[in-house]
Amino acid sequence: MTTAGARGRDHGALGDSLHCGLRTILQWGTAVALALTLVGVVLKASAGQPEWGAAMAMPLSELFGRGALLTIEGMLNLGLLALLTTPVLCVVLAAIWFVLRREWGYGAVSLAVLVVIATSLLTSP
Repeated sequence: MTTAGARGRDHGALGDSLHCGLRTILQWGTAVALALTLVGVVLKASAGQPEWGAAMAMPLSELFGRGALLTIEGMLNLGLLALLTTPVLCVVLAAIWFVLRREWGYGAVSLAVLVVIATSLLTSP
């Protein structure tokens, strides 16, 4: 099965490899996020901590600080981080693929998306 490029070029196996890479990132990212979140939910329920809410969210510096990953809230936050990181990794892969294939328009759009994401992360409180 082949995939036609933006200018009608046949990407063949390379196009299939992009789809395979994106599929792998999405499958593993979703599975890891689900597993981490499920572990956090089970631990929270078994610990008898009924309260849920925004107070559980923690900054990245605190999440990767001393032992925070071993807490229930740390596990839940790590699952959420894995879920949010998954599509970003897909955009990174697509940007690399488009640039390597000299698909400058699509590469520029992918890089612009990454700049927007980076800007929002760096400027958020």
